[in-house]
Amino acid sequence: MKKYCEICGTKFYAKPSHVKVGFGRFCSRKCSDSHRREVLKGKGNPNWRGGKSIDVWQNMDPQERKARIIFRNTFYKNGGEKEPCVICGTINKVEAHHIDYDFPLEVVWFCHKHHMEHHKLLRNKIKKYLDLQKSA
Repeated sequence: MKKYCEICGTKFYAKPSHVKVGFGRFCSRKCSDSHRREVLKGKGNPNWRGGKSIDVWQNMDPQERKARIIFRNTFYKNGGEKEPCVICGTINKVEAHHIDYDFPLEVVWFCHKHHMEHHKLLRNKIKKYLDLQKSA
């Protein structure tokens, strides 16, 4: 089926089955990407959050950010090696966890799975504590 590119106007051929499902609008990947960049800007992007930054570092508690930076810089500067997960012992995808941000070089090592479980337990404990405070 003969089509004209919506970006550059170049004539090209597209399969009728592609056109039927909404494809076949652009002559090349370059034109398709150009269209996506325009359409998915700002409010057109499904991840748009009203212009507010969702940058983790920007929204982080200053003390937490400082502890992470100190740990990261010291760890890599000294050629640090990650330790195994304190729960399962794996050395794959281990992450450092600060127990207290006042001591940035003191961390516990968890694999990703156990790190997420640890945070879930903490959230549940905090929620239960707040619920007790409300009911008192």
